Amino acid sequence: MSIGQSVSKHRFACVTAVCAIAAACGSFALGVGRSIWFDEGYTLIVESQPFARMMDLLKVDVHPPLYYLLLRMWISVFGSDVMALRAMS
Repeated sequence: MSIGQSVSKHRFACVTAVCAIAAACGSFALGVGRSIWFDEGYTLIVESQPFARMMDLLKVDVHPPLYYLLLRMWISVFGSDVMALRAMS
């Protein structure tokens, strides 16, 4: 590998990291100080139900249940505050 290729790969990694950090900071800034939105409240209500009840509720939902199942695991790790919910999305 030449020095030029090495510098190019390093530059790409740095630009990618800066973009990822900027996106995360921007997403965080948009959510700070805002109340919970209707769809977030609905999602939290559905997720907080016992598993069998949650599946019953999702039978009439237009979205597949995978998101709710992943969210259940996410909440068990990060909690159910607004920022944790928004971070999953």
